[in-house]
Amino acid sequence: MDYTARYGLEFNPFLKNSKEVLVESQEYKEVLFRLNYLLTTKGFGLLTGSAGRGKTTAIRNWSAGLNPSLYKVVCSSLSTLTVNDFYRNLASELGAQPAFRKTDNFKLIQNEINRLVLEKRQTPVIIIDEANYIGNAVLNDLKMLFNFEMDSRDRAIVLLAGLPVCHS
Repeated sequence: MDYTARYGLEFNPFLKNSKEVLVESQEYKEVLFRLNYLLTTKGFGLLTGSAGRGKTTAIRNWSAGLNPSLYKVVCSSLSTLTVNDFYRNLASELGAQPAFRKTDNFKLIQNEINRLVLEKRQTPVIIIDEANYIGNAVLNDLKMLFNFEMDSRDRAIVLLAGLPVCHS
């Protein structure tokens, strides 16, 4: 059955990678308000919601509207990696050549963030989708990784998005 012809649709909204349908509900506007607040305050943000609620669509729409001369947006949904693989991926996404050792990648990431902020005047926006799958080892390292000047400065924005974690 051809739904598009029958219902007069321009595209099939049920296909993956189809055009995104953005419904600007009050909930969506609240998400944008909070994401924009995160832009001004920097640091860590968390966006959770059940499957299919539009988290990724909202984040994609919001980040696409950021001025690329002011913000360096890095998106990743590779959340089941080891700490070093996570570091290697992040270093690469930030534009650095990843190293072999975790400590070298740690320094590379911090140096690249400092370079972006201090030389290029760009704020890194690190978006980790499907963050509910991140292991404790990566979560434990995130705070240290984004600790600058003895924790007196937030140089980047880190947004973790994913499903709420249920404890039984």
